Amino acid sequence: PSMMDERTVRNIIGNMMVKPHQDLSSEEKQIQSAIAREAIRMGVDNHKVIASRLKGVVLDRTLSDMFDQALEPTLINMMRTQLVIGKGDAFQSQTVEESLMILLDSLQPTGVTELYLDPENMSAPLGNLINHDKKTALDLFTNRSLDFLGTCIAPSGVLNDGQEALRVEITKPGGEKASHSFNYGELTLIPVRGSELIDVNLVPNKLDIGAGRGKMVRHQVRCGKLGLIIDTRGRPMEKYRQPVKLLPFEALGGSD
Repeated sequence: PSMMDERTVRNIIGNMMVKPHQDLSSEEKQIQSAIAREAIRMGVDNHKVIASRLKGVVLDRTLSDMFDQALEPTLINMMRTQLVIGKGDAFQSQTVEESLMILLDSLQPTGVTELYLDPENMSAPLGNLINHDKKTALDLFTNRSLDFLGTCIAPSGVLNDGQEALRVEITKPGGEKASHSFNYGELTLIPVRGSELIDVNLVPNKLDIGAGRGKMVRHQVRCGKLGLIIDTRGRPMEKYRQPVKLLPFEALGGSD
């Protein structure tokens, strides 16, 4: 939203807390979206600290070794995270595109990640049902409670704005092929239709998409409501970066 003073923001947040189910204005939705981004980001950062472990201590050790119980890197590795589900009131009141932006900006999924929404917050009650009827619970969870947004492809690393970051080569089930290059700092939706698996070759330029810096990766991916999501804003994302808009593939002169 446009610039506003802290008191106004506090009042808007207070009103949303008192009446959480009221219809929100466009300005209020933007503030709610910003709060959701920060809440998720801070929660994940805190969890990364908790999900760490001490290095193993060698029995035959020197005096210096006794002080070498530094924390290993966090056990949470977004490059290895294959699936993300967003749930909560913030996602219920936002558009699909804005919900996607919340997930991308707060979690910064890296590599190849499937993104889902749980719009009706069904995962918690289905978690209780699974103890009584596992088959039904899994069927409801996978087929009726989740909205599949699409597969996000996001290389890790930093380049200069406008520099070529990634080339994506797509092979559809019928054998049709397409290829396009994406520059650093862009966020693009490729509207691939259908739920079939498609083959993609991902060729990063000095970035890492899962196999190491500059190394090509082959994947089979599915496309959801928003198609294939190409996020070349870099990882970790620069905090000072100006907001970007979702670019439809056609705006880049591409075609599906």
